Amino acid sequence: MSKKKKYAVIDLFCGVGGLSHGFVLEKGFEIVAGIDSDQSCEFAFSSNNGAKFLCEDLSQFNPAEIDALFPNDAIKILVGCAPCQPFSRYTSGIKPHNIDDKWSLLRTCWEIRFGFWA
Repeated sequence: MSKKKKYAVIDLFCGVGGLSHGFVLEKGFEIVAGIDSDQSCEFAFSSNNGAKFLCEDLSQFNPAEIDALFPNDAIKILVGCAPCQPFSRYTSGIKPHNIDDKWSLLRTCWEIRFGFWA
């Protein structure tokens, strides 16, 4: 009998973890970590999802660091919501939108071998 592999999820720009929580409500998914630069999200993310919260600037992460968070025997799933700060009216006058480099993180998805990413 073959052992069924588990699905491991890492949530980028996780905020308080709404996207992760959808996986928590389904059977067979383990939330490994959520990564966000807003420390105020840690309590809600960890409490609601039972997972590690990393307060980090994702533009400073390299693909190997994210990949190392996954268990070796799991099917890797990388999810994330687009960061809202570049689109917010609150920050619209602070930094020109065309300078924001968060979108370069999509390259990370190609550099790590994932079972799924969305």
